[in-house]
Amino acid sequence: MPERRIDLHAHTTHSDGTLAPAALVALAAEVGLHALAITDHDTTSALPEARAAAADLGVEIWTGCEVTCGMPSGIAHVLAYAFDEQDAGLQALLMRVRAGREERNTGIYERLEALGVPVTVAEVEQHADSPIVARPHFARALVAAGHVETVRQAFDRYLRDGGPAYVRPLVPPAPEAVAAVVAAGGVAVLAHPRSLKLGSRTA
Repeated sequence: MPERRIDLHAHTTHSDGTLAPAALVALAAEVGLHALAITDHDTTSALPEARAAAADLGVEIWTGCEVTCGMPSGIAHVLAYAFDEQDAGLQALLMRVRAGREERNTGIYERLEALGVPVTVAEVEQHADSPIVARPHFARALVAAGHVETVRQAFDRYLRDGGPAYVRPLVPPAPEAVAAVVAAGGVAVLAHPRSLKLGSRTA
């Protein structure tokens, strides 16, 4: 059986990715992927465009989303796959997460101004191709404004977890996020678990 190459964790400009959905699918086809899961943060809005682009390129698009949630150790992300993207319960949870993100962003603007490196809403939103504004968009605005030289420097100095401009988002607890994914007929997988420093446990 020939090897099938897949990518189960990819973002578009509908969250914090750098490529529009159609461009991401084109890149997937170019590098020889057979299947691609679009897992934007807290939204499924990129899926229709991705599927339309994939129809002519021979790439299978898998339904996905990366849901921001909370654990005792900090902010976590749950990758959701193969769910009903029209499910009212899951979409309501994602809308709640996005609302919490907007409230968090207000705090980030305030902290950056207090730190002497202000950026405006317009300056940040010009780096976002969707209503979802995330820390990478703040980082690019800080670079464009001349406050830092690179996106990495913006995170290291201001936006990293626990940094002077960091504001923890208001998110549902992980069990609630997982339950919503399962109720929508999907499968939930913890994303990048090593970053949570959960440690190991023996029976």
